[in-house]
Amino acid sequence: MATATQRRTNRMNREELTRHLLARFEYARRYREPWEDRAVEWYKLYIGYRERAEEGRSNLHIPRTYEQIDTLRARIVKSFFGSRPYIEFIPKPDNDQVHDAVRQANEAKARLASALVDDQLERNNIYRLFYDWVTNLLISPLAIMSVRWRYEERTVRRRVEQAVLTVDPWTGVVLPMVDPYTGQPVTQLVVVEQTEPEWDDNEL
Repeated sequence: MATATQRRTNRMNREELTRHLLARFEYARRYREPWEDRAVEWYKLYIGYRERAEEGRSNLHIPRTYEQIDTLRARIVKSFFGSRPYIEFIPKPDNDQVHDAVRQANEAKARLASALVDDQLERNNIYRLFYDWVTNLLISPLAIMSVRWRYEERTVRRRVEQAVLTVDPWTGVVLPMVDPYTGQPVTQLVVVEQTEPEWDDNEL
């Protein structure tokens, strides 16, 4: 049982933490507030927003702001992800004093690291994510991309070959059944449910 003093201390700690958290929210709100109107205004320029459609005019309208952002976005995305590998590693050390075998080993490690990062980025669909990120960067006051570790499992059904078991009538011991003609154990295919990792890697 908690004493009255412990309960009072816990309550004070909760109140202090709550005040601290609310102060952070308030700080973030005050920091963000001046940018909200600008972000809305810039987005309206990007999409060519109009208060009301004008009679007798086509709804097709490609704003100049969109054209400029589209041009910049294409150049930025192409400069980063226009060729493979996306990120190339340079082996170190690389000077005249390094033995040829060491240099070749370092180059092989660099190629392997580059292929690994390339595969991770490709699996994360980096081209589309970076395209969206650059779009936000060019329109909004802020663009955020983060990396975390993602782990997911799934249940799969597989046909697995298993030995057919039989009971020895003399000893009562369970033994694998043996084909009398070949002398090999008799097997059968059995459907088994297994859990395996579906994603165990970085995620953007």
